[in-house]
Amino acid sequence: MPSIAGGRGRYTSFYVDNADDNEDLDGGLLQTVSLEAVQEFQVITHRFTAEQGRAAYGIINVITKSGTNNWHGSAFEFFRNDAFNWKTHSEELSDSPKSAYNRNQFGGSFGGPIIKDRMFFFVSPERLSQSTVNIVNTQGVAPTLDGPETLPQTLFTISAKLDVQLAKNTLLTFRYSRETNADVSDVNTLTPHQSSGTNQNTYNTGTINLTSTFGANKVNQLTFETADWQNGLLANSSGPGLSFSNGVILGQGPSFPQTTSFRKYQLRDTFSTTVAGRGSHNLKFGAEEILEPHPQGTYGTQTFPQYSFLGNSLTSPISQIFYNVGDASFTFNSFNRFGVFAQDDWQITRKLTINAGLRWDVYGGVAFNQNYSQTYQFLQTASPYFTGQQTQTPKTNFGPRLGFAYDPTGTGRTVIRGGYGLYYNFPIETSFFTIVERNPDPQVLGYLVSNPTGILNPDGSFYQYGQPLPPNQLTPSPFPLENSVVDPHQVDPRYQHATIGFEHRLAPNTVIGADFLWSRGDHTPSADEINRFPSLENQVRPYAAAGYNFPIRIEQTTGKNLYRSLNISLVHNYSKSFAINTWYTYSTCRSTNVVASDEGFSTFPITENDGGAPANFGPCALSPTHKLLASPVWTLPKQFQISSIARFSSHSRYNITAGADLNGDGVNNDLPVGVATINSGVGANFFQLDLRASKFFTMPREFGRIEAVFELYNLFNNINPSGYQGNELGSDFGQPTAFAGDPVQGDARLAQLGVRYSF
Repeated sequence: MPSIAGGRGRYTSFYVDNADDNEDLDGGLLQTVSLEAVQEFQVITHRFTAEQGRAAYGIINVITKSGTNNWHGSAFEFFRNDAFNWKTHSEELSDSPKSAYNRNQFGGSFGGPIIKDRMFFFVSPERLSQSTVNIVNTQGVAPTLDGPETLPQTLFTISAKLDVQLAKNTLLTFRYSRETNADVSDVNTLTPHQSSGTNQNTYNTGTINLTSTFGANKVNQLTFETADWQNGLLANSSGPGLSFSNGVILGQGPSFPQTTSFRKYQLRDTFSTTVAGRGSHNLKFGAEEILEPHPQGTYGTQTFPQYSFLGNSLTSPISQIFYNVGDASFTFNSFNRFGVFAQDDWQITRKLTINAGLRWDVYGGVAFNQNYSQTYQFLQTASPYFTGQQTQTPKTNFGPRLGFAYDPTGTGRTVIRGGYGLYYNFPIETSFFTIVERNPDPQVLGYLVSNPTGILNPDGSFYQYGQPLPPNQLTPSPFPLENSVVDPHQVDPRYQHATIGFEHRLAPNTVIGADFLWSRGDHTPSADEINRFPSLENQVRPYAAAGYNFPIRIEQTTGKNLYRSLNISLVHNYSKSFAINTWYTYSTCRSTNVVASDEGFSTFPITENDGGAPANFGPCALSPTHKLLASPVWTLPKQFQISSIARFSSHSRYNITAGADLNGDGVNNDLPVGVATINSGVGANFFQLDLRASKFFTMPREFGRIEAVFELYNLFNNINPSGYQGNELGSDFGQPTAFAGDPVQGDARLAQLGVRYSF
């Protein structure tokens, strides 16, 4: 998923043919589109009009192809195998032979008229079949599990589209899409097959668009979409989970098994018109409703004992053992997203245009009454923060948008643009962990033993894995104790963006531009653990006397982030058979969240109940200071074409932890002495140069043409480390955990052959 302004793709909004393509439970996109089905690929960042809702950082919209009065079709295949690639750095380090590797990606398209000038169809299927290898190195923890493991991946997607010209000014479009895919989840060089999982998805969607034109200046577009999504993250093994200080995990992975399923319905209507007056007004109004009736599924159960080792062997001291009991299935409230907007693009003069809009969003279904929870009922009596409070659905999400475009010379050579907008997002990953427990037999923490310096046996020796479980430290209770609650004061995530910049045409085919962006996120998802131990000397939890001798997770929206960047671009369109696009970004980014600027659910703040404390506000992991991309294209004689993409990013960031509970609060996320903030670790730079060469063959008598393709990724075979061991006690502390060519990482040098036929 794309990273925009330091955020991971969970908060990017995805659309296909202007219809919603977002996974609202965990974020991200639902469906990919066949290569041959893409007509247009739109990326909108930070200059959103009021028409766009759920827009934290960026919007990606794919417009699919339609049939025409002429018959058109295509077929393609891209092929890779281990004869065309080089060893990965992990294979070199482990002195392993080059792994087996096969990848076939093939598909095509076909479209044309059913009734000339009235009805057209277009269909595009695609399939991907890939088999790669992960070289596992458990760093001495489990040598028998080291070595190569095969990772299969399959994907099939198909889109079918029907366009019907009902009348001269009325177009009706139907699109059906289906995707099935399967691959391996949570894979890295430290993770053997038993601890990873299998990710399986099936997605079906149908979309209807009705576009009506009234007169010369009025257009209405009505969109209806229905979608069905079935997801499963299946565990590759069962049994206890073992976590070691060097990052190795054995046994059943902590995230498995999981399932999620939902249906989604969207109704959207927009009306636009042009009004003359003092200048001209391009007005647009609209409303949309997205409904997901009672999504449901299961979450990672962790019903087997989960062991946390202080060292890197099965004989190391163990700091914590826990397991859950009860049912991990859940059913959410019905989610609904409702929004209305008005937008006016007012061209005051030939030189100046003002863009003004207002949007109102309501995200329903997330707020709920927590009186079902014994833990919440207790907190309402024990803490004034909770007394008399329940989560509420915010009704004040008004987002104004204001922008301008100014041509100081009136020649069209220079344009100055700027704007400000306030945006609200659907609050994924906030209350959902707690909703898991909303069933008659909720999953709760059923067993917990903890000692930050190592669990001891009665004789004073360290408890060893394989011995009978020590006595449960949880106080027996006559009622189920849910171990997480939702902050009753949570609100929807809010984002502010302000930009100022210019574009200047240096020559007829050359444009240079520069933009400054300021972006701030408030009330982003976060989590904390209340009921921590006061200190190493006081290992009695504040609410232990009431039977709550365990940590209580609280889901909150107290995170924040701040991103600033200078973006410079140079775009030279074709002249004398050459074109080049170049972008450079200088940015600074700080956030309270470790994973990405907008994700805090995976870690707890260093300082309890103060996510904004200095130690909790550090560099963003996904936002390097410098980024450079250059993409030249040369068209040569004899129908040859050469293109390239060069990418550079300055050092990445990773989080450093002490590997021990230094303050004794029962949360093992402490920063080492001398480390000021989260994400203080400095990784390596990234550089990769990709090359593509193609030759076109035009067939006689208009039988189409063939394109033969040769692609070479990572031409210089740069190592490009990715992911780092941040545990200070780990034997490989500060070292990369993955490299280019490893699973789900960038490419080691490899070649790809392809052929495409079109008519």
